[in-house]
Amino acid sequence: NINDTYGHFTGDRFLIEVARLIKSLLHEQDTLARLGGDEFTVIMEDIDSLVDVASVAQKIIDTFDKPIKIENREFYTGASLGISIYPDDGKNYEELVKAADTAMYQVKESGKKGYKFYTRLMNEKITQRVLIENDLRGAIAREELFLEYQPKVNIATKSVYGMEALVRWNHPKIGLVRPDQFIGIAEESDQILPLGLWVAQEAMRQTKILHDAGMQLVVSINVSSKQLEDPSFVDTICALAHDIGIDKSYVELEITESHIMKNVDYALEVLNVLDKRGFLLSIDDFGTGYSSLNYLKKLPTKTIKIDRSFVLDIDKNPDDRSIVAAIIAMATSLGKDVIAEGSETRAHIEALRSLECAKVQGYFFSKPLKIELFKEFVTNFKCDAT
Repeated sequence: NINDTYGHFTGDRFLIEVARLIKSLLHEQDTLARLGGDEFTVIMEDIDSLVDVASVAQKIIDTFDKPIKIENREFYTGASLGISIYPDDGKNYEELVKAADTAMYQVKESGKKGYKFYTRLMNEKITQRVLIENDLRGAIAREELFLEYQPKVNIATKSVYGMEALVRWNHPKIGLVRPDQFIGIAEESDQILPLGLWVAQEAMRQTKILHDAGMQLVVSINVSSKQLEDPSFVDTICALAHDIGIDKSYVELEITESHIMKNVDYALEVLNVLDKRGFLLSIDDFGTGYSSLNYLKKLPTKTIKIDRSFVLDIDKNPDDRSIVAAIIAMATSLGKDVIAEGSETRAHIEALRSLECAKVQGYFFSKPLKIELFKEFVTNFKCDAT
């Protein structure tokens, strides 16, 4: 950023000052080198304790809390440090640098500005991440992905009124990969766009089959912030619905509250267009994203989905019960529906019923099911939550 804004001469002076500051914190026998770009390496010898290493690492981090002054300008930076120990983490230069680099990557992934010691577990995690990221690119073409559906139940009418489409990945080498292991990677590597498109297409196609069989259910499809930011998203998903022949009023797009708040004005603009095009809209994981009530009343969302973290202890924790009651009252006053996810026990259902929340989703009624089993579930459904 400094090179692009102020030129390479200023950038070079900045790096020289960074090197000077780091060197001032080291012992005379320590070695400091610049590997390239903005990466430096320190070799510390004759260490009595790992505490000494951690102390130096923290001093380096703390040093960059203050601005670096160059030509009457102040530049702020931060340091991410990875630490490897000889001979535990490597027997040669290449192994030690690779281990330290792996640890540094972990620091950056967790928010930058800090230090970590390398561990074998860390290396296994990085290796698996690389495997998942690489193999995910061909998972659709290889037909390794599939959908499961979790029923949405109205306990007042005692009926299944909809379902949420959830993507699953059956990896040929490591077996079933949990969504929390690959959705985040898909987001970071921009694979969420083709993945999200496949999920939407498959969910609408299978829902249309249910409609043709006489089951007029609403399907909920998760949409990420990167999909919302894609200029072609609205036209693409509209084209999919048209080609499949499904009524868009039976397609609910679920957007996580925190995703909306990343760029709320733009999200509001896109959601209004989707609303006008005929889709249903829902705010997912409500209560976790610090949304402004001013924006909430403007969002064209029909449904607010209470995050499961507030539901799990609703029958035991008065604070959780109060939060859920407040969300229900607020949503009702805004003319919006409410559904509580994470409804796993009869006590949850009874507590939600007492708060006049009729729509629920969770393991009390069913785990997510493949489409064939889901169809059987709906056909044989009897609501015993009385």
